[in-house]
Amino acid sequence: MGRPRTCVAATVAVLSMLVSATSAAAAGCASIDYQATLVSATHALLATPPDVPAAQAEITTLLQADGSRGPALQPVLDDLATAPPDIEDAQTRLSSMSAALAYPAHSTCNVDGGAARSALHDVYASPAFRQLDDSTQPGLLDTLLKAIASIFSRAAGALGPTGGLLLSLTVLALLALVAWRRWHGSAAQHSPRLMEPAAGGDDPDAEWQAAERAALAGEHREAVRRAFRAALLDVALRGRVHIDAAWTTRELLGRVHADGDVLVALAAAAALFERAWYSGRAVTAADWQTASERCAGVRRMARQVGVAPG
Repeated sequence: MGRPRTCVAATVAVLSMLVSATSAAAAGCASIDYQATLVSATHALLATPPDVPAAQAEITTLLQADGSRGPALQPVLDDLATAPPDIEDAQTRLSSMSAALAYPAHSTCNVDGGAARSALHDVYASPAFRQLDDSTQPGLLDTLLKAIASIFSRAAGALGPTGGLLLSLTVLALLALVAWRRWHGSAAQHSPRLMEPAAGGDDPDAEWQAAERAALAGEHREAVRRAFRAALLDVALRGRVHIDAAWTTRELLGRVHADGDVLVALAAAAALFERAWYSGRAVTAADWQTASERCAGVRRMARQVGVAPG
């Protein structure tokens, strides 16, 4: 049975655009180099005094390498080209993009996986796995079902036609009861994780305050949801999207339109929301701290920059 796959269509498109220049066949790791260049440009602006020419050179190099990066990188160059340069806004954009595209430590690419594939092939070729695909040998379940059928057949024969019919009806009733109890218990166990409240507010500040209250109460999962909803509402309101307060967070996310760099920052926050709300894993105070920082960054960017209309 396939597991449900969660995705964020609006943000995946932006992330695909930003890393479209990467290639597994290219020399070096273009995706890692891209993120490292964003970090380098950010550090240049954090210097005292800010090294604006160095940051401009870094961003210009990235833009010249791939023109499709323009929606995300051109606003940074525009900030640095003003008089005086808007250092704070440029730093916010660069740090948000670099955080969203950050790779785990020791990440690499262009690694030859031939040896690993060969080792895995040898494992499956070993005697222990040789009969793995052989369907002629009965499995444990098949043997068990045949034994139950044999017992049932002998009991029905001993009881006669009427007794056999009553026995059949009794067994079917028991099976139906077991199936209903399992389904009911499974639904009760999983519904809090899979279902999100349909009703919600449309005031980002109120949602943020609700997130902080939930965090203080130790309800970190709900706090992450509220914080991400506050960020979405800030982006949606400035994108002139008509908001229905009954929309779930996912429904609201599907209607958001914004500039590339805002959506990149939103992607990082969306990943935390999806993991916190839908993965079923425990959400810790550290998870809430990370989510609150990312969502706060999205809110700042939404209020500082122009958001594309829907």
